[in-house]
Amino acid sequence: MNSLKRNRDAYTFVVVMVVLVLIGILSSIAIPTFRNLLITSKISVAASTLHNALLFARFEAVKRGRPVTICRSSNSDDANVSCAAGAINPESHLGWAEGWIIFVDVDQDLKFTGKDILVRVQSKLFNKPGDGSMFSSPHRNQLTFNSTGQIFASYMRFTISRPKDDPDVTHVKYLCLASGG
Repeated sequence: MNSLKRNRDAYTFVVVMVVLVLIGILSSIAIPTFRNLLITSKISVAASTLHNALLFARFEAVKRGRPVTICRSSNSDDANVSCAAGAINPESHLGWAEGWIIFVDVDQDLKFTGKDILVRVQSKLFNKPGDGSMFSSPHRNQLTFNSTGQIFASYMRFTISRPKDDPDVTHVKYLCLASGG
C-alpha cells in the first residue's frame, strides 16, 4: 500500500514539473510579444493625440476666424498653465510629450496671456524620457494657425520616439506638417 501511494505522489510531482516547464516556455515567448504590443500602442496613441490636437487647433482657427496657437507646455498639469520657452535637452526632457496647450491668441502676440482664451490642455503623454519622447524638427515650441487654417512656419516634422531600451526602430513614428497646415 505504501509503494502505491509513493508512485502516485511521484506521478503528481512529475505532472507539476511538466506544467511549470510549459508555463515557463510559453511565458518566454509571450512576454516579449506583449511588451512590443504595449510599446507600439503607446507610440501610436501619442502620435494620434498630437495629430488630433493639430487638427483641432486648425479647425478652431477657421471656425473662430482668429489665430489659434498650440504650444509645448512643461506645466500642463498645473492650474496656471503656460507655454514653454527655450531649447530642450532630448536626454532629460520629453519634448512635446510633456504636454501642450491650445489657445485663441486674442491679442495676436503669439504668447499665452490673460487676454487669450484657453481652449484645450493636454497633459504628459509619457512619464519620463526613458518611456518615449516627442520632438519637432526644426525645434519649435509652438505653432500658430491663422484664420484660414495655415501655419506661420515652414515644413515641420514631429518624431515620436520609442523607449530608450527598445531596439526596434519600427516603433518610431513621424508626423509631418507643410506650411499650408
